Amino acid sequence: MKMRFSSQESPQQWARMILQRSGNRARVVCHHLVGATLQTRFPDKRIPGRPLARPSDAAARNNGYEIGSCLIHVIPLVDDIRIKKWAREVVERHFPILVVLDTEIRAAQYFVQAAGFETRIMIRAIEDFLAQNLLEMAGCEKEKLREKLDAILAEYNKRVENFELDKSLRIERK
Repeated sequence: MKMRFSSQESPQQWARMILQRSGNRARVVCHHLVGATLQTRFPDKRIPGRPLARPSDAAARNNGYEIGSCLIHVIPLVDDIRIKKWAREVVERHFPILVVLDTEIRAAQYFVQAAGFETRIMIRAIEDFLAQNLLEMAGCEKEKLREKLDAILAEYNKRVENFELDKSLRIERK
Protein backbone atom coordinates (compact mmCIF):
# COMPACT_ATOMS: atom_id res chain seq x y z
CA MET A 1 0.00 0.00 0.00
CA LYS A 2 1.53 3.30 -1.05
CA MET A 3 0.40 6.14 1.18
CA ARG A 4 1.00 9.83 1.59
CA PHE A 5 1.20 11.14 5.15
CA SER A 6 0.70 14.89 5.21
CA SER A 7 2.39 16.91 7.94
CA GLN A 8 -0.87 18.87 8.08
CA GLU A 9 -2.73 15.80 9.35
CA SER A 10 -2.62 14.30 12.82
CA PRO A 11 -0.95 10.96 13.58
CA GLN A 12 -4.43 9.70 14.46
CA GLN A 13 -5.54 10.52 10.90
CA TRP A 14 -2.48 8.68 9.54
CA ALA A 15 -3.58 5.59 11.48
CA ARG A 16 -7.14 5.94 10.18
CA MET A 17 -5.87 6.20 6.59
CA ILE A 18 -3.78 3.04 6.96
CA LEU A 19 -6.69 1.08 8.40
CA GLN A 20 -9.15 2.37 5.79
CA ARG A 21 -6.78 1.41 2.97
CA SER A 22 -6.28 -2.05 4.44
CA GLY A 23 -9.97 -2.88 3.94
CA ASN A 24 -10.80 -6.51 4.72
CA ARG A 25 -7.18 -7.07 5.80
CA ALA A 26 -7.53 -4.64 8.74
CA ARG A 27 -7.21 -7.40 11.36
CA VAL A 28 -3.78 -8.42 10.08
CA VAL A 29 -2.64 -4.82 9.58
CA CYS A 30 -3.80 -3.86 13.10
CA HIS A 31 -1.87 -6.70 14.74
CA HIS A 32 1.35 -5.99 12.87
CA LEU A 33 1.05 -2.21 13.40
CA VAL A 34 0.59 -2.61 17.15
CA GLY A 35 3.49 -5.08 17.32
CA ALA A 36 5.70 -2.78 15.24
CA THR A 37 4.77 0.23 17.36
CA LEU A 38 5.59 -1.63 20.58
CA GLN A 39 8.89 -2.96 19.19
CA THR A 40 9.88 0.55 18.10
CA ARG A 41 8.83 2.03 21.44
CA PHE A 42 10.57 -0.68 23.48
CA PRO A 43 13.65 -1.63 21.44
CA ASP A 44 15.25 -3.51 24.36
CA LYS A 45 12.27 -5.87 24.63
CA ARG A 46 11.41 -8.65 22.23
CA ILE A 47 7.92 -8.11 20.84
CA PRO A 48 7.29 -11.27 18.84
CA GLY A 49 5.63 -11.30 15.46
CA ARG A 50 3.57 -14.14 14.07
CA PRO A 51 1.67 -15.01 10.89
CA LEU A 52 -1.93 -13.87 11.00
CA ALA A 53 -3.42 -13.90 7.50
CA ARG A 54 -3.75 -17.63 6.92
CA PRO A 55 -6.70 -19.61 8.39
CA SER A 56 -4.24 -22.13 9.82
CA ASP A 57 -2.89 -19.38 12.06
CA ALA A 58 -6.10 -19.14 14.10
CA ALA A 59 -4.35 -19.96 17.37
CA ALA A 60 -1.93 -17.07 16.92
CA ARG A 61 -4.78 -14.60 16.53
CA ASN A 62 -5.71 -14.92 20.17
CA ASN A 63 -2.33 -13.92 21.54
CA GLY A 64 -1.53 -10.46 22.77
CA TYR A 65 1.68 -8.59 23.30
CA GLU A 66 3.06 -8.93 26.80
CA ILE A 67 5.20 -6.13 28.22
CA GLY A 68 5.92 -6.35 31.92
CA SER A 69 2.56 -6.78 33.64
CA CYS A 70 0.61 -5.44 30.68
CA LEU A 71 -1.04 -7.64 28.10
CA ILE A 72 -2.04 -5.67 25.02
CA HIS A 73 -4.65 -7.60 23.08
CA VAL A 74 -5.65 -6.52 19.57
CA ILE A 75 -9.20 -7.37 18.51
CA PRO A 76 -10.12 -4.95 15.73
CA LEU A 77 -13.70 -6.27 15.54
CA VAL A 78 -15.11 -7.28 18.90
CA ASP A 79 -17.50 -10.02 19.84
CA ASP A 80 -18.99 -11.05 23.17
CA ILE A 81 -17.60 -14.60 23.32
CA ARG A 82 -14.01 -13.70 22.49
CA ILE A 83 -13.90 -10.82 24.98
CA LYS A 84 -15.38 -12.89 27.83
CA LYS A 85 -12.99 -15.77 27.23
CA TRP A 86 -9.96 -13.49 26.93
CA ALA A 87 -10.91 -11.41 29.99
CA ARG A 88 -11.34 -14.46 32.24
CA GLU A 89 -7.96 -15.84 31.14
CA VAL A 90 -5.86 -12.70 31.63
CA VAL A 91 -7.39 -10.38 34.20
CA GLU A 92 -5.85 -12.11 37.23
CA ARG A 93 -2.30 -12.32 35.84
CA HIS A 94 -1.99 -9.10 33.85
CA PHE A 95 -3.03 -5.51 33.47
CA PRO A 96 -5.06 -6.03 30.28
CA ILE A 97 -5.36 -3.43 27.54
CA LEU A 98 -7.85 -4.17 24.80
CA VAL A 99 -7.10 -2.41 21.49
CA VAL A 100 -10.00 -2.18 19.01
CA LEU A 101 -10.98 -0.05 16.01
CA ASP A 102 -12.44 3.29 17.10
CA THR A 103 -15.77 2.24 15.56
CA GLU A 104 -15.79 -0.74 17.96
CA ILE A 105 -15.13 1.16 21.23
CA ARG A 106 -18.76 1.21 22.42
CA ALA A 107 -19.27 -2.46 21.63
CA ALA A 108 -16.06 -3.35 23.49
CA GLN A 109 -17.13 -1.29 26.49
CA TYR A 110 -20.51 -3.00 26.50
CA PHE A 111 -19.06 -6.52 26.29
CA VAL A 112 -16.38 -5.83 28.91
CA GLN A 113 -19.02 -4.39 31.25
CA ALA A 114 -21.38 -7.33 30.59
CA ALA A 115 -18.52 -9.69 31.50
CA GLY A 116 -18.03 -7.77 34.77
CA PHE A 117 -14.52 -6.49 34.03
CA GLU A 118 -15.17 -2.80 33.31
CA THR A 119 -12.95 -1.66 36.20
CA ARG A 120 -10.09 -4.02 35.33
CA ILE A 121 -9.62 -3.73 31.57
CA MET A 122 -8.45 -0.63 29.72
CA ILE A 123 -9.95 -0.18 26.26
CA ARG A 124 -8.22 1.92 23.60
CA ALA A 125 -8.93 2.64 19.97
CA ILE A 126 -6.09 1.42 17.79
CA GLU A 127 -6.03 4.82 16.06
CA ASP A 128 -5.47 6.55 19.42
CA PHE A 129 -3.02 3.91 20.62
CA LEU A 130 -0.83 4.31 17.53
CA ALA A 131 -1.05 8.12 17.49
CA GLN A 132 -0.25 8.53 21.19
CA ASN A 133 2.72 6.17 21.02
CA LEU A 134 4.02 7.94 17.91
CA LEU A 135 3.71 11.36 19.56
CA GLU A 136 5.43 10.16 22.74
CA MET A 137 8.28 8.50 20.79
CA ALA A 138 8.75 11.79 18.90
CA GLY A 139 8.92 13.65 22.21
CA CYS A 140 5.84 15.58 21.06
CA GLU A 141 8.05 17.27 18.45
CA LYS A 142 6.33 17.67 15.09
CA GLU A 143 9.69 17.55 13.29
CA LYS A 144 10.40 14.06 14.63
CA LEU A 145 7.02 12.51 13.79
CA ARG A 146 8.01 11.38 10.29
CA GLU A 147 11.24 9.85 11.56
CA LYS A 148 9.33 7.81 14.14
CA LEU A 149 6.59 6.94 11.65
CA ASP A 150 9.28 5.67 9.26
CA ALA A 151 10.76 3.55 12.07
CA ILE A 152 7.35 2.02 12.84
CA LEU A 153 6.65 1.36 9.17
CA ALA A 154 10.08 -0.25 8.70
CA GLU A 155 9.38 -2.61 11.61
CA TYR A 156 5.84 -3.25 10.32
CA ASN A 157 7.16 -4.10 6.84
CA LYS A 158 9.77 -6.40 8.36
CA ARG A 159 6.97 -8.27 10.13
CA VAL A 160 4.97 -8.54 6.91
CA GLU A 161 8.06 -9.83 5.06
CA ASN A 162 8.82 -12.38 7.78
CA PHE A 163 5.33 -13.66 8.54
CA GLU A 164 2.85 -13.02 5.73
CA LEU A 165 2.50 -14.48 2.27
CA ASP A 166 0.67 -11.39 1.00
CA LYS A 167 3.45 -8.81 0.58
CA SER A 168 0.91 -6.24 -0.65
CA LEU A 169 0.27 -5.62 3.07
CA ARG A 170 3.52 -3.64 3.11
CA ILE A 171 3.09 0.10 3.68
CA GLU A 172 5.30 2.50 1.72
CA ARG A 173 5.35 6.24 2.15
CA LYS A 174 4.97 8.23 -1.12
